[in-house]
Amino acid sequence: IDEKTRTLPMTLEILNPDVNIKTIFNLKPGTFVKCSIVGETFENIFVVPRHLLKSGNILFTMNDKHLKMKKVTVLRKFEEEIYINGGLNPGDKIISSPLPGALEGMELTIKQNGK
Repeated sequence: IDEKTRTLPMTLEILNPDVNIKTIFNLKPGTFVKCSIVGETFENIFVVPRHLLKSGNILFTMNDKHLKMKKVTVLRKFEEEIYINGGLNPGDKIISSPLPGALEGMELTIKQNGK
């Protein structure tokens, strides 16, 4: 949802062979409609930058100063971010720095302000 306009652009496809939508509503592209959407509600969703997701739906995390490669369940992928609904816990530390040659369990050092 766009926070400024409180709108959600979308494409609507009405699948009902018994209704001729053109004769009833005469909707045109760009038309505004008021509608209700029924769907699932998800809780404990983590939004993560997409570039951090490794092949096989793996995220690099840190556990007791060691690398932990966590397999996560991706609910949705967008251009810039992903929504994760499984495999992460609140408080998990996701590594955003590149780790060439990363190995599970390798020791990690946190650098503050690039030092």
